[in-house]
Amino acid sequence: MRKKSEKFINIIFVFLIVISVVLLGYTLNNLFFPNNLSEKTDTMQIQTKSKMSLSSFDKQLAKAFMDKNNDG
Repeated sequence: MRKKSEKFINIIFVFLIVISVVLLGYTLNNLFFPNNLSEKTDTMQIQTKSKMSLSSFDKQLAKAFMDKNNDG
């Protein structure tokens, strides 16, 4: 009869093999059948939720915060 430690190691080994096979299958599935999400998003237009525009004060303040080297 095997020792308990040998059984435990064998169970862990089988568990790791099962996990490896599942991950390999998932990776191969994504490799051979990629989802072309970039093609779908290129044709879709993004809808804006508001029509709010920035005032001249807001634009000057944004330029002052973001334009550190005055390159526009």
